[in-house]
Amino acid sequence: MNKLLTILIIILSHYTISAQDSILLKNIRENSILLRKNEINLDIDIDNISGIDILDNDIILITYKRPEDGYHFSIYSSEDRKIISRIIPFGSGVDQMIAPIVTIADSYLIITSIQNSNYTIIPFSILHSKNPEIEYNSNFIVPPTIVFKDSLIFSDMFYFEDKKAGLTNNRKSRFMKVNKEDSNIKIEEFFSNVKYNSSSLYFGYLATNDTVLVVANSHYPRVDMFDSNLRLTKSIFIENIEILHYAAPELGNHIFMAPNLFSGCNGICYTDTGFYISYHGYFVYDETSKAESSYILSFDWSGKFLKSFVCTGEIKDLRVIPEENTIYATEKIDDKIKLFKLVIDEQ
Repeated sequence: MNKLLTILIIILSHYTISAQDSILLKNIRENSILLRKNEINLDIDIDNISGIDILDNDIILITYKRPEDGYHFSIYSSEDRKIISRIIPFGSGVDQMIAPIVTIADSYLIITSIQNSNYTIIPFSILHSKNPEIEYNSNFIVPPTIVFKDSLIFSDMFYFEDKKAGLTNNRKSRFMKVNKEDSNIKIEEFFSNVKYNSSSLYFGYLATNDTVLVVANSHYPRVDMFDSNLRLTKSIFIENIEILHYAAPELGNHIFMAPNLFSGCNGICYTDTGFYISYHGYFVYDETSKAESSYILSFDWSGKFLKSFVCTGEIKDLRVIPEENTIYATEKIDDKIKLFKLVIDEQ
């Protein structure tokens, strides 16, 4: 019976994908501005990347390294065309990490290791140093994490509730809020009494102007906005798809909540006036060129949709310079990271 239920859920997911377009989707399709895509020569092979930022007109790439390299991340300067520093030693010590995850914010990055129960907040301004001094905080938090009103905010990966199906993990809130010095969260308590492993279901990219918190969901086409008290104020549906976001194969008494075959938001960046989302959802196949496309969606901080841009390929990390009508973005091609300058041509 359980196997039959699992199969039924998967079939329903595929069937309901053909729902009608939402108004936002129609606006995106009809009014997207084409981007000219120019590759920037890196003079180095990069297998994986954790983020991108602009520092003093220099494009900085945070690249992910293998543990055998001794350090988890290299900081690459596109201006110097070389690695300028290495950060986060591999290991189990208080000033090391085993499996770190990076959250890129406006002027800093937060690197978190659940295995080590530690994290660090690194200002971008020190990354040009050959050996930047990094302070580690021995507290347990869960990535992705962002600084919001002088506190650390992160999603509770096990917050899950489906009222229609009668499924819940009985967690209080989608977010957990802690101070920077002491999270007061015990790792044993956090992982206890978890009936449904929904860790991949609520993963998203975070942005904030310290008044509004934005979550761009990576596994379904929705952007959620929260006020300063972390109350949901608005949900923006990019595509109007009535779709079950998980299958439920049983693993003993533990049910794994997995996103279906759907890609959503791939990245986020923000400025003083609003935020930008790279989107690679269900509708991105270009019938004209027979190729995949990515969309960059622009919103103000009230959640008002402003405009959209389109280019070929599946772009991920991005940084926008509005005053120069320029977007920098990365894309993985033939297992290598490529950096592109996307020039906005509105004429």
